[in-house]
Amino acid sequence: MAGNGQLGGQLGEVLSDAVRRGIAPGFAAVVVDRDGELYLGTAGSRTLGEDQPVTADTVFRIASMTKPLVTVGALQLIEAGRLGLDDEVASIVPGYGELQVLDGFDGDTPVLRPATSAATIRHLLTHTSGCGYWFGNAELARFQQLTGLPDIIESRLGALQAPLVSDRTSPACAGRALASGRASSTPISG
Repeated sequence: MAGNGQLGGQLGEVLSDAVRRGIAPGFAAVVVDRDGELYLGTAGSRTLGEDQPVTADTVFRIASMTKPLVTVGALQLIEAGRLGLDDEVASIVPGYGELQVLDGFDGDTPVLRPATSAATIRHLLTHTSGCGYWFGNAELARFQQLTGLPDIIESRLGALQAPLVSDRTSPACAGRALASGRASSTPISG
């Protein structure tokens, strides 16, 4: 699909060049501003070695790319005064306030304890909320194996019940969360 003037030509070439260089078999890109769509373009195929072109309605699994999208949405709500950086996550997602910290194991029994402080929107946006992924934290992987907790990759809601890997006030929190952090989001209306 062709883009809009010079912008479309430049972005179209970036997408096509990325396909030629083998970065991915195909791409779709859209650029918008407050007045609407400025560019919509695609390049390449849906699957490597196949002849199904990427189209404007091709569905992609974006995984961790939800983080910047949710961050932009949150920052827009903060700018509009509808959300605060220091608002507790549990005020929006009540179940988040019930998450406990995984403090190790007693044999094959997970040892859980309450978090020492409440997570805020700021914690989520800076990956210092204490959340982690099983593939970045051996204890969380063991917890998942012992309890049958769904894998976040399966995109099942139960996966969001994983315990925290550290307290937000812990000195190790920032590094551990940056290495293995996850944030969940819920739409805000009103």
